[in-house]
Amino acid sequence: MKILIASPIDETTINQLRRSHDVICALSLSEGELKSLVSDSEVLIFQSGIQISAELLASASTLRLLLRAGSGFDNVDLDYVQRHQIKFVTRLMYQRWQQRFSLWPRAQHVHRSIQHISSMSLLLSCPI
Repeated sequence: MKILIASPIDETTINQLRRSHDVICALSLSEGELKSLVSDSEVLIFQSGIQISAELLASASTLRLLLRAGSGFDNVDLDYVQRHQIKFVTRLMYQRWQQRFSLWPRAQHVHRSIQHISSMSLLLSCPI
């Protein structure tokens, strides 16, 4: 699976993803550069500061999953995502889902990088 990481995330997470996927880290790109790289990506991982517009999404014909390494969605064109049935998951949504179904360790001291590794690795190992 080809994964484009467009925002800084934990290095351990990136290394974990690289074990099973084709991962490209492309940080601080212009919208044009991002469009070029996302065009053949299946997954886009991003944080705030990157606008996920309908124009950007339209250039990503193979995109199947948006992973927001955070909790917001104000920078994502949700109408486009819904119309084109692109899966969209935030880290917070995934953690709540895990807690609801007792799959997530409830310890408050779990380090953020472990949360990223666990959630993204599990999400990316599931069929989309």
